Amino acid sequence: MSPPASPPSSGRRWVRPLDANELTRGARSGAICAKCSRLRVDSPPSARGQPAQFTFTPRAISPRTVAMFSHLHRKFLVVDALAGVQTFARQQLQGHGIAPDHVLCCADPEAALAQGLSFRPDVLITDWFSKESLNGLQLHGRLQEALPGLQLGLLSFEHTAEHEREAQARQAHFLLKKPFTAEQMRAALHKLLDELNKQTPPPPRYVTVPAEPAIKPGDQVRYNGQVHTVQYVVHRQGATVVQLKGQAMLIPVTKLQPR
Repeated sequence: MSPPASPPSSGRRWVRPLDANELTRGARSGAICAKCSRLRVDSPPSARGQPAQFTFTPRAISPRTVAMFSHLHRKFLVVDALAGVQTFARQQLQGHGIAPDHVLCCADPEAALAQGLSFRPDVLITDWFSKESLNGLQLHGRLQEALPGLQLGLLSFEHTAEHEREAQARQAHFLLKKPFTAEQMRAALHKLLDELNKQTPPPPRYVTVPAEPAIKPGDQVRYNGQVHTVQYVVHRQGATVVQLKGQAMLIPVTKLQPR
């Protein structure tokens, strides 16, 4: 049932259908109702026209809802010599809920190969780069050696039957002919994300954090070949730094050695 056109002023909890932005936020926070795909609203709009306030309470999410947002967990590598193509692709992906740090853009295949091996993308969107020593298909092949599940989307100024066969052989999600319009690019990316949502989400990524040496104020340590006394130990943003007696700077604990 839709919420009343004029919600009561008593502050009762009520629900209404989600828009796209709320749906994305709700999927990330676990606030989507598995039965009705709606969010609770704690307070209706006031007489002054203020927007309602949302409370994202963790709730069970249906498998269908999880599938709708499986692309949010994936990382995208965009490779194109045109800065405009890079920017537009990034904006479109982020507009669909992809985190900024899950999109990496490069201008040529060599740079993409070097950075891609450490970035470890799930999807490669690349120009064909037919005149480069390392073309788009070769880039995909090289990255796929380390990332067997790497998926592909292709852009190309040339669009022949042979290009189509090679793209199909690589199981590319699309082969978009250049020059293309913004709407054509938008449609290709929408098709890609829709197909990704039908697949099983990739496993979660785990980061191994090396253990830091245990140091406390008063300890004797070596820094730059000299012995110092630890005055303060500070834990910030997941890292530990120390201040040595007689020095103003904060030094990462990993740069210190025990005496």
